[in-house]
Amino acid sequence: MLKKYLIIGGLGFVGKNLSLYLKELGHSFDILDIKDPDKQEQQFLNDLEITYIKGDVRDIKILRNIFSNNSYDGVFHLASYVGIRHYISMPEEVIMTTIAGTLNVAQACYENNIHLLFTSTSEVLGKNNQVPWKENANRVYGSSDIERWSYGSSKGVAEQLILGLSKTKKLSATIIRFFNIYGNYQNPIFVVPKNISNCMKGLRPLVYDSGNQTRCFTYVQDALIALELLMSTKKSGIYHIGSNFEHSVSEVISCIIKNTDTSLEPENFDTEKKYKNTYEDITRRVPDVTKIKEDLGWEARTPLDEGIKLTVEWVKLNKWWLNLDSSVEI
Repeated sequence: MLKKYLIIGGLGFVGKNLSLYLKELGHSFDILDIKDPDKQEQQFLNDLEITYIKGDVRDIKILRNIFSNNSYDGVFHLASYVGIRHYISMPEEVIMTTIAGTLNVAQACYENNIHLLFTSTSEVLGKNNQVPWKENANRVYGSSDIERWSYGSSKGVAEQLILGLSKTKKLSATIIRFFNIYGNYQNPIFVVPKNISNCMKGLRPLVYDSGNQTRCFTYVQDALIALELLMSTKKSGIYHIGSNFEHSVSEVISCIIKNTDTSLEPENFDTEKKYKNTYEDITRRVPDVTKIKEDLGWEARTPLDEGIKLTVEWVKLNKWWLNLDSSVEI
């Protein structure tokens, strides 16, 4: 059965990819975002014939007005400030958008009896060194003096708000945690797109610190299948969306260099020298995805090399993306 959805934060990386996927499946949807669409984004909206609503999730009146004028089968809540540069430079915006915005969205959903899918993050689990992480793993953060924890800790509070409202108000909700999603449309400030952009523009790729940190990079097209499955089945509770392909950052850079057919030597970036006590990295970030595999039969299937190759091919067809600023160091 075809559905109508609201995608909050739909002009972001995941939102654009989700829009294309839902359109392909025949569903309809509106997008709510805080941005004024740029030229490329407006063309994207026009091409897909999407109704775009500009608004801030921190304004409950806007949300109530939208819900009173539309009938949705579900809400994908993707809106947040993402990227370590935001966590360090504007932690109050990160925290308030995540906590106040999510509370407003959750309230609007239970007032209208609409299922909510909230996108959280692996950052919620902080620097817990007991990997792989199950959904009920302990949250372990560093000092509150370190701004980089503003994102993970606020997402954790948002998760607990949703779980609390599910119990007290019978809110129908799914919480998902992404693990290092990458692919088409991603802003080139993150390790994969930044270094694809650098290599394709003849700039040296950056390796942060030792380069031995490991992550389970997840191709966005795999993640979209999981999102739609969780929404359509209205699963409750927390689910991890990530791959079992663990790679070091250095391995990722080597893969990007190979797939962009360059011979550039990586440049080392010392985060301690640059950011001192405002930043703290995580050595390993590995999800346990047993739950979603057992409940829905989903697992990430795209190996890193294939995902990087597909992303590079997309960039070659979308040269406008190379004009985006990739100079941000982290």
